[in-house]
Amino acid sequence: MTFVTTNGRATLTDISSRDFAPPIGQTVRDFVKDIGDPYIEYGKLEQLLLVPSLIAARGRLLSIKQWRCQDRVLGHVDCCFLHSEKMEALTGRPDNYAIYACDGLAYGLIDLMSLCLSMPTVLKEIGNSGLEDIERVYVRTKPAGYGFFRQSEDSPIDFSKDITAPKCSTRSLAALYLTGISLDLVFCHEMAHVMYGHVDFVASTLGVRALFEQPKGDSDLRLMVLEAEADRYGMMAAIEAAVRPNSPYLPFALRQLSIWTRVKAVFVTAALLTWFWAFHQKIDREINHFDPYASGSHPPPLARLHLTFKAGRLALERLGWSREHANRVSLEAMEELEEIGKAKKWFEILLPDRSFGLKAMEFVDTVNKIANDLIPDVNQAIEKFRFFPP
Repeated sequence: MTFVTTNGRATLTDISSRDFAPPIGQTVRDFVKDIGDPYIEYGKLEQLLLVPSLIAARGRLLSIKQWRCQDRVLGHVDCCFLHSEKMEALTGRPDNYAIYACDGLAYGLIDLMSLCLSMPTVLKEIGNSGLEDIERVYVRTKPAGYGFFRQSEDSPIDFSKDITAPKCSTRSLAALYLTGISLDLVFCHEMAHVMYGHVDFVASTLGVRALFEQPKGDSDLRLMVLEAEADRYGMMAAIEAAVRPNSPYLPFALRQLSIWTRVKAVFVTAALLTWFWAFHQKIDREINHFDPYASGSHPPPLARLHLTFKAGRLALERLGWSREHANRVSLEAMEELEEIGKAKKWFEILLPDRSFGLKAMEFVDTVNKIANDLIPDVNQAIEKFRFFPP
C-alpha cells in the first residue's frame, strides 16, 4: 500500500518545511532503526495532522518527566511519527522509553473523521451541517480510514469518490480537531504504558519488547488488564484537555465551541477510535464468529468502548461535574453514534443497541472478571516498576 501523490505520499503539497519538525531523539532513532524512518520533514497536510499532536504529546511528556519509581526518576521519553503506511502505535524501551505512531494512522483517522462529519446529522451544532449531503456518504465505497490509500501506483485515487470531506469549511476544521483528539488518545495511551510501569513489567516478566496497539497474538490475559488501564488514562487525559480553554490541536476558528460540545466530541471520537481498531483488525464485524479473548492482549471492542465511556464520566466527576451532567453528555454522544451507525453498514458496531446492549455487557462483565482475578497478582508484580508523582 502506498499514498496518493506522485511521490507516494498523501500530502497536499510536495513542499516540505523543516521548521515544523520537532527534534528526533536518539532513543527513538535506536528504537525504530529496524522498523522505519522517523519524520524529519513535513508537507502541508502533515503539518496540520502530525505537528500539533506531537506538540501535545511532548507537552504531556514534560509534565511527567520528574515522576519517580522508588529512587528512579522517569527521565527521558521520546516520541515521533514514522514514515510508514501502517496504522500502528507502540511504546517500548530499548534503553530509555520510546513512543511512536505511524503516519498511516493519522491519514486513516482524518479520513474517518471527515467522513463522519460529512453526515449532516452528526455533531450538527458545529458549523453549517445543512451544507452536507448524506448521499455522498451513502455512495462511498472505500471503507472509512482508507480513502487516502491505494493498492498500487496503477490504481489512482478518485478524490470525488474515495475521499469524503465535509462541504462546510468549519466542519472540515472539526475533522482536524477530532483527529487531534484521536492522536492525543493514542499517545496518552502509550504514555500510560510507561508511567504505570507496563513496559518494564512486560519486558521483565513476559519477555515482551514493546506494547503494540495492534494485537500480536499474545495469549497472556495480563496484557488485557494493562491495555484497559492505558485506555482509562488516555480517556481521562483527553477529557481534561477538552475542558481547558486552549488545546494545541484545536483550530483557532473552533475556539468558540462550547465545553459541552468539546467534551461530547471526545466521547464520540473515543468510540470512533474503538471502531477504527476493531474494523482494522477485523474484530467484531460478525460478533458471534470471533473469540475476542483469543489473543488476550486487548479488551474486546465493545468492552473497550464501555470502559472508555466509564472513564470519561469519572474524569468529568473528578473535574467537578455532577454525575447527572456526566451521564447526560455521554448519552448525547451515544445519540451521535446512532446517527453514524445508521449511515453505513461499516459502523453498525456503534449502534447503541449493540454497543451498549446485552452482548456488550457480557463482554464488560468478562473483562471485569479477568481484571478482578488478575489485578492483585499483576499489581504486586508491577508495583516496583510504577512511576508516581513526586
